[in-house]
Amino acid sequence: CRVVPTGGDPSQRGETEAEVMKRELIQVGVAESDILIEDRSKNTFQNAQFTAKLLQGQPVDHVVLVSSGLHVR
Repeated sequence: CRVVPTGGDPSQRGETEAEVMKRELIQVGVAESDILIEDRSKNTFQNAQFTAKLLQGQPVDHVVLVSSGLHVR
């Protein structure tokens, strides 16, 4: 099982959204080797676009999307 936190640093805070989520995932016990980050995206559309490309090279049977209702549309 892999977890893919996604998000760049569109607000220019010095840390990507994906890195923040990765750190939180590790703190709750997810193995770092099971985390595959996408850290280039600047908006929700790019989150999906870049993550889809990232997953094309992985053996994927199922995908579970966790998001906000505002972003899914």
